[in-house]
Order: sequence, then structure tokens, then C-alpha cells
Amino acid sequence: MHAVRPLLAVIATTALTATAHAGPIFEYESASGNPFGGGSGGAYDSIRLSYDSMTEDFTFAVDYDGAVAEGGWLVVSDGPNPKRADDELAILYFDQGTQDVWAYAYNGRNNNASWQTTQFLGFFADAYTTSGDISTLALNAASINSQLAGTGVAFGPLIGIWFHPSFNQWIEGDAAGIHAYVARRNGWYDTHNDGRRCQPRPGHGGCVTTTEVPEPGALVLLATGLGALAMRRRRQR
Repeated sequence: MHAVRPLLAVIATTALTATAHAGPIFEYESASGNPFGGGSGGAYDSIRLSYDSMTEDFTFAVDYDGAVAEGGWLVVSDGPNPKRADDELAILYFDQGTQDVWAYAYNGRNNNASWQTTQFLGFFADAYTTSGDISTLALNAASINSQLAGTGVAFGPLIGIWFHPSFNQWIEGDAAGIHAYVARRNGWYDTHNDGRRCQPRPGHGGCVTTTEVPEPGALVLLATGLGALAMRRRRQR
């Protein structure tokens, strides 16, 4: 029995160390019925985002209800409404036809023209895919986030989302950036509309929280340690 206690201490210490060196994954899923959405750019059943704070892997998925949008643009913050956050966040443009994604610094304006006047942050080939009614944007955001003084597309316990799905859209661009962009019919999804503030207000909802998911590596390590502990205890019987 005395041999078990040191092993428990080692397992606990190792798991804590792994957790300290590994960041959590944050996830967000919209409520059904699009409570914050509207417009004419496509109806959808749900919107899901995830961000791994250690690897900086970013995923955005839309489950459309009916016609799938041809693309659109997205800005994500770590809490406040993304609108008006000039040069602190990234705006992602994506196109179903090419399956590509372009990242630019967001100029804080309520339109899709940031790419014309701001810094080009990166090109991601085949990062936007569609299967059935679900479109998914998946990329590693490290190169995007490192170029901005703000959070880029990172988020944590809080999230702010400004998303416009588009129909009648086409993007002419390549690895050097966007050359022309037309989006004639757009929908929208805003998590809240309280500007730079992050407090609940009547009719605005305040900030939106995410769900923190334990880092997989720490869980595997803990499970392995507990398995070793169980085997040792069996041998001692």
C-alpha cells in the first residue's frame, strides 16, 4: 500500500505538469433557430467553432438548413463584438468554388472590403470544404495571430462572432491575396451587438461564453498512469 502513494503522487504531478504546458480547447455552438442571425445569405441549423489554445488550430463549421452558401466572411474575437476592432482581429474570406481561405487584418467596418485596404495575413488552400449541408473551415491560425497586436482569430472563455454567409459570390485570388470579390446576397450572424463592451444589455445579450474541453494529451497521460496503478495493485494482491 505504501508503494501506491508515491505512484499516485507521480501521476498527479505529471498530469498537472502536462496540463500546465498544454492549453485547453475552447468550443462554441450556437443555439438552434439562429437567435442572433438573419438576412438572405442562407438559413442554418447551427454554427460551431473550436480553438486549441496550444496548437492554435481553428475550426468553423456551419450546418445549413437547405441551400448551402457559396462562401462568405468571418471575424472572431475573444469576447467583445468584433465590429469596430480596427487592426486587432483577422477577417477570413472563404469560397466554396475554390475551397480556399484568405486572411486579412480587419478594419472594423461593417462591410466585406477589409481586403482592399488592410494587411494580407495569409492564404490557405483547400481549407474550406463542404459535405452535404455542412461547410467547414479548418486551419492553423499561428501565422495569422502572430502578425497582429490583438487576438487574430483566437478565443477563450468568451467569444464574439461576426459572420456573413453569401450567395451569388465569386472570389478571384491566389496565394498572393484576393484580386476581386463580389458577394451580392448576404446573411449574417452576430453573437451580440454591444460594440466594444462586454456587458449584458436588454436586447443585446452581452458576451457569449464557450465550453472548455480538457486537453486530450493530459487525459491520455492520466488514463495511462491510472492503468499502471491498477496493474501494480493487482500484482500486490
